[in-house]
Amino acid sequence: MGIFAECVVDLYRHIELAETRFIDIGLQMRSPVLGSSADAPLPLYPRPAPQSAEYMPEMVVAGASMKKLMEEVQRAGRMDAPALIQGESGVGKELVARALHRLGHHARGPFIPINCAALAPDLIASELFGHVRGAYTGAYTHQGGLFEAADGGTLFLDEIGEASPELQAALLRAIEEGQIRPVGSARSRKVNVRIVAATNSDLDASMAQGAFRRDLYYRLSGNVLDVPPLRRRRGDIPHLAYALAQWETRQKGDPCPGITRAAMSHLQAYNWPGNVRELLREIERAVTAACAGWKSTEGLH
Repeated sequence: MGIFAECVVDLYRHIELAETRFIDIGLQMRSPVLGSSADAPLPLYPRPAPQSAEYMPEMVVAGASMKKLMEEVQRAGRMDAPALIQGESGVGKELVARALHRLGHHARGPFIPINCAALAPDLIASELFGHVRGAYTGAYTHQGGLFEAADGGTLFLDEIGEASPELQAALLRAIEEGQIRPVGSARSRKVNVRIVAATNSDLDASMAQGAFRRDLYYRLSGNVLDVPPLRRRRGDIPHLAYALAQWETRQKGDPCPGITRAAMSHLQAYNWPGNVRELLREIERAVTAACAGWKSTEGLH
């Protein structure tokens, strides 16, 4: 029996925040190939059973707020009407958009995401609708746009609240008419595209300020889905933390660590301004450190 019959790694990390508060994450790694330990292990938080929807396996659905959201997603997914997903950054709006795509009549088609904030105003028409050969200097061949690429599927308009006035106008016309005209072409063509948009902006405030078109909002808001922030679904955090730890270790081929009760209390008490994305980053760092500590003792028999 080696001196390290069981590896126990208790990792305490101090995460500096703007408010100078911190949380600590303690992970305890138990190696399945090493025997029992003379040292008493720290108490672990019980590993919860995985909970997710069949059509959205990437998202944890445990608490009441997420189950309610999934019911709304199921209803909206069966419709072809545009959908607008609202929620803070990092809550998983694109996962909801992909679930709508899987549930709808366009599921066999492509899912094409586009970051509206990243489109340069002078390239909007070409990016969305494509161009024909000779449309402008350097256009040596026909190039299809994003609407053409999404034909028969779903076009996901991420960060729609950051769309420029030019992009808003171009989107409105394409959605209303259901057809596009490539730059330099005299002919329009019909496209069969479902539109799903997402934003972390307050569109009501943007419309009041004249920064977002009301007519475009009315076109997009056939189904409005609100994704709750992580601080309003604290009961999901144990499920999320273990699911993320398992996903992370599976990528590395390592055993999944347990999470101590003390660490889980900190995770559930913290407000997570970055939501699930922030939780994922912290779990990644903690798991990496825990796995490194376990591997450093593997050869000590």
